Amino acid sequence: MQGYAIGIQNGFLSPNDVRSLENMNAIEHGDVYAMNGNMLNLEDLGAYIKGRGDVK
Repeated sequence: MQGYAIGIQNGFLSPNDVRSLENMNAIEHGDVYAMNGNMLNLEDLGAYIKGRGDVK
């Protein structure tokens, strides 16, 4: 389960990929590949902070 969670969080597995490996039925919208949004490139960090509106 931990490996599946890591795969989904890092964008190389979708929820439906995992469900298929576990012989489970696919779910609606389960073919989305996404990454954890907490990680930003350092180059993009300043733009992110400025875009929040509370820091100039």
